[in-house]
Amino acid sequence: MSKQAWPDTTATSTLTQAIGRFAQTDGDHTTTIPALTLHRRKAPTEPLHCIYNLGLGDVAQGGKQVLLGGESIDYGPGQSMLTTIDLPVVSHVTRASTREPFLGLMLTLDARSILQIASEMDEPRPRREHAYRSISFEALDGALLDALVRLVKLLGEPALVPRLAPLIQQEITIRLLAGPHGPRLRHLVTAGSPSQQIAKAVAWLKQNSDGVLAFSTGAFAPGVTVQQATYKMWAIDGGLKKSGFSVNGQYYFRWLNDFDADGPLPVASTFDHGFELSTGQFIVPKKLLLYARGSKVFGQFGSPHEYAGGFKWYFLPTERLWLTGELMRVHNAPYSGAFSPYTAAMSGWVPMIQTVLAF
Repeated sequence: MSKQAWPDTTATSTLTQAIGRFAQTDGDHTTTIPALTLHRRKAPTEPLHCIYNLGLGDVAQGGKQVLLGGESIDYGPGQSMLTTIDLPVVSHVTRASTREPFLGLMLTLDARSILQIASEMDEPRPRREHAYRSISFEALDGALLDALVRLVKLLGEPALVPRLAPLIQQEITIRLLAGPHGPRLRHLVTAGSPSQQIAKAVAWLKQNSDGVLAFSTGAFAPGVTVQQATYKMWAIDGGLKKSGFSVNGQYYFRWLNDFDADGPLPVASTFDHGFELSTGQFIVPKKLLLYARGSKVFGQFGSPHEYAGGFKWYFLPTERLWLTGELMRVHNAPYSGAFSPYTAAMSGWVPMIQTVLAF
């Protein structure tokens, strides 16, 4: 392998300036290059559960920390992060300020391109029995940094993006395969490797995380059953009623960990949080109520939500019997119930009319 040239301060600052030009406000910025996202933060952030896809991450300015299992990894300018499978992690920005904001990028890699290029390169194939981590950090060599700078700067020439971006992305893949990250990338495309097996398990989890009971076989990985787990939940709620108007809501936080399963799992814990908010107004006192409601869950493997509007008609002089009509829009329902209109993972418009008798 050829000797690598590590980036100097001037080269790193060039990437900082390039990202800063196109990411001028706090947040995550998509670009005209679909695989490339730019990121800016003016202050450190709280730890966040997320999934790192197959890709290359680089911090141009500031610092970031990644928590994987029980390991804490810090990285910053001059380092590159490679993730070779869709990997659930906890990450957060550790160094950022208004004067020197955190600036970074994430470039999603194409597995088919890696496989094709790797097959054409004269590099030794990794041994399957060798242990390779699904995430790795290496010094960012000068040639790879130069390619990333050119890719970001290309955003300033939108007419050239369709022609040049694929060429620069291919160059980046080649340099990754030829550099310190190479063995891990080649291990990814080795048939039957642990990386491929874990990737399949994570893909299963991402596709089957809506409305699946945690103790059902296959809830977290194909053919694997969780037999015991620790469940923790914290919630707060409140409401207000006045002159026929009402509003109420709640917010919750939920943790699931300490899994005892009969096979390997791609995650050690899960975390989600969400809210529900509803409001209503009697347009005919004690007779006809119009209402609206909505809810959303923020999870590691999806963010289902719903919103609805409807009426309640108290057609008899009692509060225990009423007729409800509602139209709701549901996206990936995380719940299924025999006495509700929900079916796990359902999406779409749902009309509902029902008579309710409260005992």
